[in-house]
Amino acid sequence: MGRCQHGSLCDVTQFGAVGDGTTYDTDAVRAAAAAVNHNGGGTLLFPGGKSSRTYLTGPFNLSSNLIMIVEAGATVLGSLYSNNWPLIEPLPWYGGGSDQQQQGTREYQALVYADGVSNLTITGGGVIDGNGHTWWGCLRKDDWANASPPCGDDHGVYHSRPHLVMVVRSSDVKMTDLTARDSPNWTLHFAGVNGLLVANNSVHSPSDAPNTDGINLDCTQDAVVEDNYVAVGDDALCVKSGINHLGRTFGQPSRNIVFRRNTIGTGHGITIGSEMSAGVSNVTFEDIIMDQTNVGIRLKSQRGRGGVVHDVTYRNVHMQSINEECVQVTLNYDANGPPSTDTQTNATATPAFQNIAFENVLCEHGGKSYFLDGLPEQAIRHLSLINVTMGGDVGTEKGCRHTACTCDALTAPCPSCCTKDNELLATRKWSPSAGRRGPSAQYVEAQASVGISGSARNGRSQPPEDDMTKHAPT
Repeated sequence: MGRCQHGSLCDVTQFGAVGDGTTYDTDAVRAAAAAVNHNGGGTLLFPGGKSSRTYLTGPFNLSSNLIMIVEAGATVLGSLYSNNWPLIEPLPWYGGGSDQQQQGTREYQALVYADGVSNLTITGGGVIDGNGHTWWGCLRKDDWANASPPCGDDHGVYHSRPHLVMVVRSSDVKMTDLTARDSPNWTLHFAGVNGLLVANNSVHSPSDAPNTDGINLDCTQDAVVEDNYVAVGDDALCVKSGINHLGRTFGQPSRNIVFRRNTIGTGHGITIGSEMSAGVSNVTFEDIIMDQTNVGIRLKSQRGRGGVVHDVTYRNVHMQSINEECVQVTLNYDANGPPSTDTQTNATATPAFQNIAFENVLCEHGGKSYFLDGLPEQAIRHLSLINVTMGGDVGTEKGCRHTACTCDALTAPCPSCCTKDNELLATRKWSPSAGRRGPSAQYVEAQASVGISGSARNGRSQPPEDDMTKHAPT
């Protein structure tokens, strides 16, 4: 067994990790992580350097008082094979993994996982890569009852695809200065976290990679997400708090959250919902640049969710090019779902949006301007638009109904169901920024190279289940 240096620095190579992109380093990585836990804290190190290293591994657990460092030149690469990914119980406020909410089934553990920890930092300048291509392919077959590997087990039973990084029921968490890419499912998922900083990361997946949300804050409080670049296949930045009666019963809202100075490429918007059943409050998105994004500003829920979203501000948002609506606020997200019932439309199960402000917002190019869509039984209330401008290359309004909203004198155009209020004033001056943060250098280099991880990405046969140190097929 390897040993930690100076008692607290646990280098995965000292525990037998090879880092050549073809050898399975799972045992070594897990042993090093366990050594940190045994010591009561310390550093879990993935060395990089001028000669790049790729650590091919199954999921591993982080513990309290731990600093995980993935150095520049190092990549932590997820295994292609589902038998390397343990199955875990789903979060109680979802009752299933993100592919199978409320189904009661287990889900595959995230590649980098922590549950019930405090004082955790994930950093270093390197790359965490979920190797998601195979997972996306099995989902696209749309045959969950007879799912093929890796999404299905040997009996054809489907399990929800893993997330890339998942930190659950924890406090004082930081993730900084990393590239996170090609997650099988949601990329960075912070669930039930109190005290969170996510800063200076570059988060990527192809625009058509299913459900690859960028940064999801879920039942999380007191969080700052700043100076990140996100280009993914689903919601880029998102706040959630559980689904339907499970979320309401668990009852842990998301609140006191700031997203600032983030740049968004592809994705489905800067979003609240649709799973928001425990409530969301005191959230600010500010100084955001968006380009080539599917939807811009987005708040979404539907009958059956319940919960209240309130005191939300989108400020200083510059949308350069949006494919669909620049602004979407809907309580009718699943308009084509099952017919409404008394249970869905009662006071408990009817969601509410109120006290929402859009301030200093510019959309230069967009498929549609606004879609404001409340419910007959529950209007969107107290929505304010202050200095909101839709450029000449933005399409017409998609719809505006069941919404109580006001516009200041500078907003153009004002949505058709809103009224003018010339006493509304912006709280600060603003001019759209021409600058933007781009993808990390690590991501650009990885896309341009055909590195040593190629064999791991394209392996054809499975290594023995009980021998993770064997070489992956080439």
